[in-house]
Amino acid sequence: MEWPVRVLQITIGDGTFSGIANFLYSFYSHMNHEKVRFDFLYCGENSLASKMGSSVLRDSKITTLHVMKRNNNGFKEYYSLIKELRRYFEDNRYHIIHINSSNLFVNTCITCMCHKKNICIGHSHNTKSPIEYSSFIKKQIKKTVRIPCQKYIVEKDNWLLACSTQAGEYLYSEKAVQGPKFKVINNAIDINKYIYNPMKRKLLRTNDKIIFGTVGRLTNQKNPLFLIDIFNEIHKKNGNTMLWLVGDGELRHEVEEKVKHLGLNNDIVIMGVRNDIADLMQAMDIFLLPSLYEGLAFVLIEAQAAGLPIFVSDSVTKEAKVTNLLEYIPLSIGAKGWADTILSKLENIPERRNTGEQLIKAGFDICTEAKKLEEFYISLMV
Repeated sequence: MEWPVRVLQITIGDGTFSGIANFLYSFYSHMNHEKVRFDFLYCGENSLASKMGSSVLRDSKITTLHVMKRNNNGFKEYYSLIKELRRYFEDNRYHIIHINSSNLFVNTCITCMCHKKNICIGHSHNTKSPIEYSSFIKKQIKKTVRIPCQKYIVEKDNWLLACSTQAGEYLYSEKAVQGPKFKVINNAIDINKYIYNPMKRKLLRTNDKIIFGTVGRLTNQKNPLFLIDIFNEIHKKNGNTMLWLVGDGELRHEVEEKVKHLGLNNDIVIMGVRNDIADLMQAMDIFLLPSLYEGLAFVLIEAQAAGLPIFVSDSVTKEAKVTNLLEYIPLSIGAKGWADTILSKLENIPERRNTGEQLIKAGFDICTEAKKLEEFYISLMV
């Protein structure tokens, strides 16, 4: 057998190191690069740009096609994608093509180009595609071709991976996740990095306020404007509270304007992209994630590792609840309903604790899970 196993990781990419980029970088950081070698192909923008100087990516080839937009792609973009993929594969050869996207049409284009010559792996990271279409015609076309495209990738891809069963059902169908091709790959983390540390928390805290926090891109999916409404209702009833918004994105201006309009400039801190998420979680008191949809967010595993009480929307997959720290609240009850529910539970929130063993047993330790994925790739070559 030829070593290392050469794997091409393909995804769309919007230039932000989050989600899929975090998954790929974290897993590859814990693999033996003499056995498995990753290259990366971004159909949109390079989301690993901030990691380009790291030793993890030293031997990896990273290519950016610049053809896919984050939203509202049409025939022009998909035609350009097929043309660029054909050109790329004329000059590059791989054992395995790993397609990391919940966009059914991107998956179909790539599978069509690769399945005859390569082992093709689909990988769903979400329960809905973040790509939205503005025109009625595009929406109708998407609806019409969805099932044929779904059947095509289920038939042609060698393996169908997902971060959760719900994410698999979205991309492949409920029937497909019951089949032998389907496999869940947990969004594992470095648990020791996030585990609750009371001494560190004491050093990081600068006031006695109750700090609510969230980590994620300021995009429609994460529902940040609704989150501000929730905090506004909480703050009306308990002024000794703060909200930390950790992340950036296309809704930042709207978020800033809403914070200003509500007079919460001194109570909500928009932190932007940070590299000290583990430390920030030590300092937080409560974690909120009222997302419109999620695959299985890394931040929910990280927050559980940090021992944080967590309140999430009922749109978040039930597989995210690894510990009893996480509770679901329906989006339908509105911001006031959320605030009342959270405030009613504040007095009975248990003390922070070490949840590391529980998360390891549930399969969320990056060292163990990265090794499993490495062995999975190798097994495909035998």
